[in-house]
Amino acid sequence: MTRPVSRVTAFLRVAACALAVLYGGNAVAQTDDARVRGRVADAAGTAIADFPVLVIDGNGRAVQLRTGRDGRFSTIGLAIGAITVRLDAREYAELGVRCRVRSGQTAFVELFAARTPATPPPRARCSIDPSTSDVYIID
Repeated sequence: MTRPVSRVTAFLRVAACALAVLYGGNAVAQTDDARVRGRVADAAGTAIADFPVLVIDGNGRAVQLRTGRDGRFSTIGLAIGAITVRLDAREYAELGVRCRVRSGQTAFVELFAARTPATPPPRARCSIDPSTSDVYIID
């Protein structure tokens, strides 16, 4: 035979479940709210359209993107942490940049591609949208 549950115990169980749902769901949402937007251009600064870009978020999940006609790309719903953005085209020199992106931040990445062999060498930079916080560049 089971013992009856007191009203206090029942209330505490319901309250604990409600808190787990409210704060547990919120914690999950906070880990997947980083964003990356950027631009791919050649050494002269001319936008490169339809260029493959690989974004790897803080959980290691990879997202394959292509630039638009203006050389721009963007993605949302990334896990916070170290986010890597790499060019993903064989005929271009290897190029990538990593940024540390916190919850709610948007990283802006500029990648200046160079054909292989690289002359001049490719370069990249990452910054955090000033309206979302400070810059955290890893390498």
